[in-house]
Amino acid sequence: MEISETLKYYHNFKATLLSLLPDKNIFVYFEEPIYYLILPDPERLTEEARENIRKYLSRIEEAEKCGMVKIYIDKELSYSSQGVKINNPKEIKVEELKRIIF
Repeated sequence: MEISETLKYYHNFKATLLSLLPDKNIFVYFEEPIYYLILPDPERLTEEARENIRKYLSRIEEAEKCGMVKIYIDKELSYSSQGVKINNPKEIKVEELKRIIF
């Protein structure tokens, strides 16, 4: 991949993950140059959240190959007025993410 293609892809991926932010079941954290996609217990993942992830799965998959995204499941992920509390994240790969959302 050329540098210009990489930058274009990076910006497209950034837009993809930012579009997931309104979904309260998905937490996206950015620490340049890596995005962290943190999902709650799969049982708490709404159908809408699953559909949002499915929509962008190919981009998430490509970003994982490039080392631009890390995916976690945190069964104790919680939200409050103070923000998001990440308690016990477990890293997963896209293959496991596919099993969860399909």
